[in-house]
Amino acid sequence: LDNVQTVHASIKLRFGSLLLEMYLLGFTLDPDNNLHHHVPSGSDVPVQQLSEDQKQILHKAFAKLETSTILHKKLQFSSDVLISQADAYSRMGTVKSLLHEWALSV
Repeated sequence: LDNVQTVHASIKLRFGSLLLEMYLLGFTLDPDNNLHHHVPSGSDVPVQQLSEDQKQILHKAFAKLETSTILHKKLQFSSDVLISQADAYSRMGTVKSLLHEWALSV
C-alpha cells in the first residue's frame, strides 16, 4: 500500500510542478481545463490583475501539490518522502507568492 501511495503522491507532486512551470512559461487553464498559451509582445500593456484562466492554473497547481503533501504525511518516514514533501511545500509557497503579488498589484 505504501508503494501505491508513494506513486500517487509523486504523480500529484509532478503534476502540480508541471502546472506551475507551464504558468511561468505563459500558459493558462480555462474552466474546461484547456491549456492556452499567450506570448506577450513588447507593446502589450503589463497586466495589472490575474485573469481567471491564470488563477485557474495556479489554483489547480496548488491543489495537486497540497494533495501530494497530505499523501506524503501518511507514508512511512524516509529521506525520499521528506525531500518530496519539502519540494511540494516549496512549490506551494511559490504559487501562494505569485497569487499574493498579483493581489497586491491591483
